[in-house]
Amino acid sequence: MARLHLDTDLGGDPDDACALAMLLGWPDAELVGITTTIDPGGRRAGCVEHMLRLAGRDDIPVVAGAAMSLTRREVAEPATGDPRHWPLDPPARPAPAGAALDALERAIDLGATLVTIGPLTNLAVLEAVRPGALARAPWSPWAAGSCRRVRGCRPGDRSGTGTSSGTPTPRRPSSRRPGT
Repeated sequence: MARLHLDTDLGGDPDDACALAMLLGWPDAELVGITTTIDPGGRRAGCVEHMLRLAGRDDIPVVAGAAMSLTRREVAEPATGDPRHWPLDPPARPAPAGAALDALERAIDLGATLVTIGPLTNLAVLEAVRPGALARAPWSPWAAGSCRRVRGCRPGDRSGTGTSSGTPTPRRPSSRRPGT
């Protein structure tokens, strides 16, 4: 059975909720923990816990992680209170500083694959604070989010600077003019 740990920014668009539902129903997969990222005050963790309750899976630990992005210091509030996303305002689940790093390290110690479907802030902080932690971890960088067509991207393009996850990746611009 594959052990998995999900790192997510669930709480807005439905893509992460769909990914969590898929993992919960995946045969031969054990979800050992979930951390949330870009989660000010643990509101995204509250959304995850609500979803797990709906699925009858309150056995999976959920821990709120980084409150904002590292690069732009952006805060993105989840879309709670909007009936198109959530029928109620799930209670926040804040966590003490470092709790998400502890959860990620526990998952690594269990041999779990880190499945990342949001900003990689928690993983970046883990590696900065506990150097070498990610070297011990198998991880799968899933790209989630926008479904709009991106100019210069090809689905499944694995050349250039893109990921190997089979998601659209930017093509390097050519210095040649067409026909030359």
